[in-house]
Amino acid sequence: MNVGDALAVSYVVLTTPAGGGWIVTATLGADATATESFDVLPAQDTLLVTVKQPGAQTLTLRIWQDGVLVAEKTVGVFGNQPPQGTPVLALTPSPATVQADLLANVLQASVDPEGAQLNWTWQWLQDGQPTTFTAQSVPAQWLKKGQQWKVIAVASDGYAAGPAGSAEATIVNSPPTAAVLADLPPTVGLTDTVTATILQAGTDADGDPLTVTYAWKWQGQLVATTPTLEIPTTLVNGAHLTAGTLELTVATADNDGATASTQQVITLQTSPVCGTVWWTCDAHAKCTDDGTLTPPCACDSGWTGDGKVCKDIDECVTTPNVCDSNAACKNNVGSYTCTCANGFLG
Repeated sequence: MNVGDALAVSYVVLTTPAGGGWIVTATLGADATATESFDVLPAQDTLLVTVKQPGAQTLTLRIWQDGVLVAEKTVGVFGNQPPQGTPVLALTPSPATVQADLLANVLQASVDPEGAQLNWTWQWLQDGQPTTFTAQSVPAQWLKKGQQWKVIAVASDGYAAGPAGSAEATIVNSPPTAAVLADLPPTVGLTDTVTATILQAGTDADGDPLTVTYAWKWQGQLVATTPTLEIPTTLVNGAHLTAGTLELTVATADNDGATASTQQVITLQTSPVCGTVWWTCDAHAKCTDDGTLTPPCACDSGWTGDGKVCKDIDECVTTPNVCDSNAACKNNVGSYTCTCANGFLG
């Protein structure tokens, strides 16, 4: 019996003596007594006596007639105390996500005064509503982002339950996984084009839709946000890229803004540009690679211009006395000739 319970003490009289003045008492321990008086002793009856003390004690039933004890029976009774102390609980993992079972942990347990082994019962509520889960954990497949879970735990010694403890957790967002990229070449040239290729897209445990963004940086400066970087046409502050470091970041984001990124770094090195589709000089000019996408063009001798466009120099016009005064000057493409007049040799 638990301390505080009312103990029903029943008796049956096999032979009822004549006469009156009957008193029946039930005494439990030192301070719990129930008494009834009768003119005629009933053949059976029940008295209620409260269990006031914990531990082992003696219950004594006595029947008196006119002050004389005519019957007495004793039996042992144990006054049980329920587990004491509200249990302290915590839910793990913290923060809780859909990627792991939600487990109730007892940080501080109830204590049974008699040292009995305690059994626990678990009740789980989702968003304030009871569920059918009665184990110490909720499987991950039943969890969803945004849910509010509460566990209520009670310890029992087999006779009485102790006070209930509880803990709560909200299922938070699980960040996505990063995309897996194909390896970029370790080095590229000034006239190359490089493309980011996703071998395996990122995933989201919550099932959120995902967005993928690309960021190409040259020497730490953002230069492109597309999967493909066409190096010859990419400008920074109006200037073409030169040798340096290229960094690619591919970010996968969910609708809560959580992001997972993959990065690769490659080297942009100088490469021949002269004579490629990206840079040509005039047919009568010489191109000299200088590590940029705009190497200098110099017109050949006998030609004038910026090197991209060269024009023939008419030395007969532009250079006075280019021929002897007794010779005739004739302009040629890229040169000139002097022919001595008749009677002159040279």
